[in-house]
Amino acid sequence: AAQAADLSVASPSRLRQASPLPSRDFTRVPPQLRADRDYIIQDATRRKQNIDLALTQQLQQVEQEYRAQLASICLQAEQHMQASESKIENEKHQRRMQVLEEERAQALPFLKHAEQEKNRIAELACQAILARVEAARAFGNQRAPLIEQQAQEALLSIRVPSPSAFTMEPRAVLGH
Repeated sequence: AAQAADLSVASPSRLRQASPLPSRDFTRVPPQLRADRDYIIQDATRRKQNIDLALTQQLQQVEQEYRAQLASICLQAEQHMQASESKIENEKHQRRMQVLEEERAQALPFLKHAEQEKNRIAELACQAILARVEAARAFGNQRAPLIEQQAQEALLSIRVPSPSAFTMEPRAVLGH
């Protein structure tokens, strides 16, 4: 207990003398230890440079892998985009065709009726033209050849084949 009390009252200089720790005064380091110290520092520096180089190479490799993956992802995205656009265009085309078919189906009765009406009017026109030609022939009109030529042109304009002799029945001219 006396020693413990003695240590508690000991001065800092007395503790330094009793301390087994080496001093940190590097000015008194022997040359061999200084050479070892320099070698250790150089070795640590070399190891740090090697580690830095390895880390730089790893970072470059990771960056290359990232760029490759990014390029692959972009290519896949472009391919998916093109496939989607193609699919959309195909669906648009199919829908247009479907709408056209529906329009044709709805318009068919009207077109048939219009065709029938056109044929009826053409037949009436043909009858009227033939009647005029026959009347011109019957009266011995000098303009009969001109009237026949005009009749042929009129028949062509209504897309009815003109008869070779204007004595045919209108139904035969129309192809009925």
